[in-house]
Amino acid sequence: MIHDFNSSKNIAGEHNSNLAESTSRLIKSNTFRDLHTVWVTPTVNHRLDDQVVFQSWLSVAFPPNQKTARLCIANAEVGEAYNTAVELILKDSTPWKYMLTVESDNLPPGNGLLKLIESVDKYDVIAGLYWMKGKGGHAHIYGDPSKPGTWAPQVPLEDTVQPCNMTAMGFTLFNVDIFRKLPKPWFKSSGPEDNDQFTQDGYFFQKAHNAGLNLRVAVDTRVKVGHIDFETRQIW
Repeated sequence: MIHDFNSSKNIAGEHNSNLAESTSRLIKSNTFRDLHTVWVTPTVNHRLDDQVVFQSWLSVAFPPNQKTARLCIANAEVGEAYNTAVELILKDSTPWKYMLTVESDNLPPGNGLLKLIESVDKYDVIAGLYWMKGKGGHAHIYGDPSKPGTWAPQVPLEDTVQPCNMTAMGFTLFNVDIFRKLPKPWFKSSGPEDNDQFTQDGYFFQKAHNAGLNLRVAVDTRVKVGHIDFETRQIW
């Protein structure tokens, strides 16, 4: 029997038959942009052998046909680990565009990075949604963008991209160009001499604010990231 292709439905294919919709999907995904990304994890006092965490990491999808790398900085204080990572990224011959920070007690969803990438042209820093450990924990969404330099916790909004002034670094995408505009150290964890007033992420956002960078920061609350307590096995 000779097949009559002229009478077949969708001979051009599903995506071609709905070209406007397919094109809109690709534009929204942003995967056609320059997305060369380095995954950075500090390993001092952090576990990298937990199967629950490791399996979640293996599920994370990267955009197709883009350069990617994973970088673990061992045996350094967390702020110094991030500083070392940024220096290596800036000196590398590959023109890395983004740094994805992933801390070892965070469990990102498989589509987490792809969701963050949808907003890379609108924000300098964009993170997944995760919470401080414990029943009284709050979400890592800080500061009202209409009031620059404020850091009070925000109430998360459901399944949206929520602008803020600061976030944490458990699963966070940074535009590498930021670090070319700021002198190092980019990150610093306070000690007793500083009255333990800030963590490395707080230091970074405060420094950027003081330098007048007016960073565009947001948390994508669609990207729900678990935060595991290794002692109790509770995921917050």
